[in-house]
Amino acid sequence: MICRKTVLKCRDGYIYIPIGAEVEVGSSIGECTVSISIPSKCVIDVSTEIRFANTRYIHRIDEDEENVYIVEIDSRTGKEVEMYVYHRDVWKKVYKFYMEPMMRGEPVDGHLMLVGAPGTGKTVMVTLIANMLGLDVETINVAEIKSKFYGESEKNLEYRLQNAVSREPLILLFDDADFIVTSRSLVGSASSGVETTEVSLRIILFKYLENIIKERKRVLVIATTNMSPSAIDEALLRGGRFGEPIFISLPNYNALHRYAYFVLRDENKARDLAYKCVSRGLTISDLKTMIKYMRAGLNPDFRRISGRGYRRLYSEIVREFVDNKQLINRINKLYDFGEDRKTTIYMNIPFVVGVALITQIFFALKRPGILITDPMHVDEYTYTLDVTKSIGIVPTDLQQNIHTYIRNNTNQPLVFIGTNPPNIETYTYFISLQDMINMFGDDPKPVARSILEYYKIPYTDHDLKTIERIIRSRSVKPIDIFVAIANSGKVNEDIIGIAMLAKR
Repeated sequence: MICRKTVLKCRDGYIYIPIGAEVEVGSSIGECTVSISIPSKCVIDVSTEIRFANTRYIHRIDEDEENVYIVEIDSRTGKEVEMYVYHRDVWKKVYKFYMEPMMRGEPVDGHLMLVGAPGTGKTVMVTLIANMLGLDVETINVAEIKSKFYGESEKNLEYRLQNAVSREPLILLFDDADFIVTSRSLVGSASSGVETTEVSLRIILFKYLENIIKERKRVLVIATTNMSPSAIDEALLRGGRFGEPIFISLPNYNALHRYAYFVLRDENKARDLAYKCVSRGLTISDLKTMIKYMRAGLNPDFRRISGRGYRRLYSEIVREFVDNKQLINRINKLYDFGEDRKTTIYMNIPFVVGVALITQIFFALKRPGILITDPMHVDEYTYTLDVTKSIGIVPTDLQQNIHTYIRNNTNQPLVFIGTNPPNIETYTYFISLQDMINMFGDDPKPVARSILEYYKIPYTDHDLKTIERIIRSRSVKPIDIFVAIANSGKVNEDIIGIAMLAKR
């Protein structure tokens, strides 16, 4: 069968391709590799359209338990020039369902919608996909096609769509496509000229999305949006349009650390930056901004960057917690923290202490935890829990309706922490602080260490002995000492006075 189009990645630029050469995806011709072939197995002919992909980079892909690390390497110098980090499940879905068919020269059977917070790498992923496939990206910006003249906006969109389809194989990108994906109930009832135009544009887009699939075109349409998944119009998710949105979550500590070290090659700086970013709910893009500050000789200013309203829990590991089999067996016996289980427990303990303790317990359970900090993003928070299979951490001082919403909208386990019970129908009490201390042989130092490590409070062995002595003297309750340490950031004799004052 004659090749209609063949895309080649060549190490040393353009080469002569002999007529009659048999090719398929992954095969080699000299210093070139076939990245796309239409059909998948075919013979080069004088009528074959041959294209050369961007030849500057080759790639190395590494993985850990949660992330995929894609490293671009300059094929001429062997130098690593950039790293992309994504949740492993996200990358595998994109690769399996969208990239592999395109590489085989097959038509797409669905389009791709990338959802996530700003800076999580949605647009960068499109560039990476194009680079690895050797395809051009045609970007359509809604602001560019809109016109004040009646009917012109619709004509502009149709022209851009027709042009893109005629250039297959191609990636067509609607970047920051909030207008396109917004639920029609939020667009309006088409009572004004602006609303009428928006409805018309969406109808045109729906038609082309379906026709690309129906006519078996090799055009992958990708839309990116920062909007919460629940705000996406369900009509877009039907067959022949976009499938289930692929959600790109906030990076965990390992992802941030690996990228920071890749750029800085300094372990201490990488650890410090990764911790500061993960504890604020920041993204790889935010991390890049901080690295830019450092390279300019400036101290990173985290005060100017706000998170997304939730963050992943992280702390240095306290081995006494992670290796305490009695504690872990007790927790596993009492609670079912398996995936997709609506286990709900309540830690009747001040939040500043409880969050540090539960972080260590999650390390021992080998399950990630995510804390909600702003109810404005509760919808995205529950979605993130399900996508990442994480345990949700919820302060009980949030509004009562937020408690109910979170419990009703995720299948993952939840831990409510605070001195007031959560506003939900049923929950199970977590083991008490004193029971936890008893499981360490009546030694309060592991609990103290978990708090000190979580809040990055410097301490010595003498400080730990001071805490133990104060608690054993029974002059102040253990919880009051721990709360004083967490709130004040101090771990010396002064904490006695701080704890006494707090108690009053």
